[in-house]
Amino acid sequence: MIEIDLVRHGRTVFNEERRVQGMANSELTPAGKQNAIALGRGLALAGKEYDAVYASDLTRASDTAKLVLQGMGDKQAVKIDEGLREENYGHYEGWLVDDYARDALGVPNFKNAIATGRYTLEQIADKTRVMNADQTPNTAEDAAMVVKRLDDALRGIAEHAEQTGALRTMVVSHGTALLMWLTAAGKGVEGLEMLHNVSLSTVYYDRGEFQVVDIDNLTYLKRGLAAQQ
Repeated sequence: MIEIDLVRHGRTVFNEERRVQGMANSELTPAGKQNAIALGRGLALAGKEYDAVYASDLTRASDTAKLVLQGMGDKQAVKIDEGLREENYGHYEGWLVDDYARDALGVPNFKNAIATGRYTLEQIADKTRVMNADQTPNTAEDAAMVVKRLDDALRGIAEHAEQTGALRTMVVSHGTALLMWLTAAGKGVEGLEMLHNVSLSTVYYDRGEFQVVDIDNLTYLKRGLAAQQ
C-alpha cells in the first residue's frame, strides 16, 4: 500500500489580494514561506519521511515543496508534474474574485456563491468554462477536465511508487483542484469551501484504488509553528 500526502501550497500574494489564481503564477507571501518551512518541521518532528516529492510546475507549488523539504532537513530534489496544476479559469485569471463571481456566476461576491450552497466548486468550474466559450482557444477547464487531469497525474505517481517500492510520497498541488479530486475520490467534506494553505490530506493507493483517509489536516503545521516559539 502506498501513502500519498497531498499538500496545498502556501499563502500567496493573489490569496491576499483575493484574485483568481488558476494557472497564473503568484509568489508566496513571507508568511506563506514561513508556514511551508513550519510544515516541514512539523512533519519531521512526527517522524515523517518521503521517498519522493512532487509538485505542480506553478511556482507557488514548487516553491512550497522546496521549503517544506528545507524545514524537514531533506535535500532531495522536487519532481515537477504539470498535471498537478490548478484549474484553468481562462480569461478570468487574475481577476478580483468578487468581480469574477459577478461576471461569471451572477452573484454579488464569491462567498455568496459558495457559502449559500448556490454553487458547488464543480458547478463553478463548469459555468466558468461556458463563460469562456467566446475565447479562441477556450483554455478554461470544467470540473471533469480538472479531476481527470489530476487523477491521471496522481495515478502515474502512485504507480511509479509501487514499481520503485516508495512507501510514502508528498504531492504539492492546489486547493480547488485537490478538493474536487478528493470529492470525486469519495471524501468530500460538507461545508468545506477550500483547503487551507499548507494543509495535508492523506490518501492510500493499492492495486489501482485510492482511499482517502484524512483531509485538510493542520496538525503538522501547528506542531511546526509551536516548535519555533
